Amino acid sequence: MPRARPTAGLIALLSLSSIAGVIAACTEELPPPVDSAPRELPQPEPDGGDLDRPDGAPDALAPPTTRLGFLQVSTGPLTRPIEIAARAGRLYVAEHFGTIRLLGPDGSTGTVVLDIEPRITKGYDQGILGFTFHPDFPDTPYLYVTYTSPHPDVPAPPNVSFQSVIARYESSDGGLTFDADTEKRILVWDHPGVNHNNNSVLFGPDGYLYISSGDGADPTDLRFEHAQRTDVLLGKMLRIDVDNGDPYAIPPSNPFADGGGLPEIFALGLRNPWRFDFDAESKRLFAGDVGQYSFEEINEIVLGGNYGWGAREGYSCFDGGPGCDGTFIDPLIVHGRAEATAIVGGVVYHGTKIPELTGKYVYSDTTTGFFWAAAMDSPAPEPARLLDGRRMHAVSIRLDEDGEILVVEYGAGKIWRMTLEQVP
Repeated sequence: MPRARPTAGLIALLSLSSIAGVIAACTEELPPPVDSAPRELPQPEPDGGDLDRPDGAPDALAPPTTRLGFLQVSTGPLTRPIEIAARAGRLYVAEHFGTIRLLGPDGSTGTVVLDIEPRITKGYDQGILGFTFHPDFPDTPYLYVTYTSPHPDVPAPPNVSFQSVIARYESSDGGLTFDADTEKRILVWDHPGVNHNNNSVLFGPDGYLYISSGDGADPTDLRFEHAQRTDVLLGKMLRIDVDNGDPYAIPPSNPFADGGGLPEIFALGLRNPWRFDFDAESKRLFAGDVGQYSFEEINEIVLGGNYGWGAREGYSCFDGGPGCDGTFIDPLIVHGRAEATAIVGGVVYHGTKIPELTGKYVYSDTTTGFFWAAAMDSPAPEPARLLDGRRMHAVSIRLDEDGEILVVEYGAGKIWRMTLEQVP
């Protein structure tokens, strides 16, 4: 098996190219067709060539003096933390199997602000998977949670394992608690398989609620078709207007707002889009998409975009899919399975504590524990692997209210803040 790329220090970030001409992701016009013929992804060298060293560079670069570090934010135990949000001067943490907690000021395990454990199904990709606050919180005291739930029919219909749920909860005390009995189910859809479910939920700069939906991992070969079908919500990025309509309205610029497909669809052709976020400055939307056999992707999600799954994986035709003919948008970044197997979408950094990362998109792979940074204003971003003092198996990467990077570590049950430390 080819080995992973050798570690690249933060010094490599300084050589990342910066090319003008940012393309806004949230344009209200459909993108022009992109006729994207499959192309082969260069693979890592099998026996240790330094793929991170630019052509013509000396054999021995000066060793970096700093490396990636992490400061522990949570001081008390957390059970399977899976998502975090910073809001109104507080840190909220979702625990996978049914609770959301408010961390204490010292990082101690705080009170449970929402408990919906009796309502969820539990599994690898089941449970609470994400949450977000209304943009006007706490004045508009709503919390939106994405989770999986048993089907109301017993037994469930054929080829249905459970349901994906987007629900709203209300607080009467400024966000110290959210009443489970105020639940209003905003959007519900069936899932055929036991993973690749509803993954993240965030409000965009346009005020609309965005939802990433996996392909459902259907145990039949239909899983390779769901992401391309426009009559199901599986394998999509969705967008709805929760401030209008009951329970929501359709943004008029959604691709199928006037028919031809489900009106909630914003973009399609995704497999398991695990974590997405908007760049606070450019407003572009970036998402990680976990691959099947060969490649992991970072995509810029645009209105009406089709990202190729299950016809393609990475730049290549997917063996076993419905065929590779079509108009698809290429990933911005692709990693072979030698260096990543479960990509976690990240954030664009505009904080003050790590100037080497300013303007870079920082993301990770939960299996290997590697982190990368890339300048996304290039048409072909070149990710640099960050020198790691400690492998961090992240499940979510978010920003605090100061713009600093928070990392959720599922297995260890801890929350961390990214920093730099001196190399001993």
